[in-house]
Amino acid sequence: MRVPYCLILALIVSLPAIGQLQAPESIRSNLVDAYGPMADQFENYEVVVPSPEDAPEWWAGAPSVLRDSHGVFWMAARMRTADAPRGLRGYEIQILRSEDGIDFNAVHRIKREEVPIAGFERPVILQDPDSGKYKLYGCGPWGDSEEWSIIKWDDADSPTEFR
Repeated sequence: MRVPYCLILALIVSLPAIGQLQAPESIRSNLVDAYGPMADQFENYEVVVPSPEDAPEWWAGAPSVLRDSHGVFWMAARMRTADAPRGLRGYEIQILRSEDGIDFNAVHRIKREEVPIAGFERPVILQDPDSGKYKLYGCGPWGDSEEWSIIKWDDADSPTEFR
C-alpha cells in the first residue's frame, strides 16, 4: 500500500532532524492509534525540509502540498523561529518544488516583513482547476492588532510568482 505523500509530509516536515530516521516509539504509537496497520508505513522516513536551525523550537512545518495539472509537486511550508513570542514565530513561507514528491527545492521565499504581517501560521497552496492559476493563502495577526486574519496573495501563473 502506498501512503499519500501529503500524509507523510505532514508528519516528516515538522521534525527537526535531517536525513534518514527511525520513527520514535511515541510517534509510532500515536500513528497506530490513529491509522492502525498503516502506521507500519511510517517505520522509516526522510526529512524533505530541514529545520532552519538545529535547536529547540525552530522548525519547518505546517505544510500544504499540491500536485499540479502537470504532475509537479508544490509545497508551501512555514519556517518558524524560537526568537519571537508565540503567535509571531512564523518568519517566512517557503515555496518548494519537486518532480517526485520527495526531493523538494526551495524556489521562492516570502518574508513576513514583505507582507507585512507580524507572523505567519500555516499556508495553503492550491491550483484553480478552471484557470490553471495558483493560489496561496496564509494567516496570522494582521498589522498592529492581535486580530487574526486570512490573507490571500494574487493568483499567479507559477508558485514562484506569488507577490
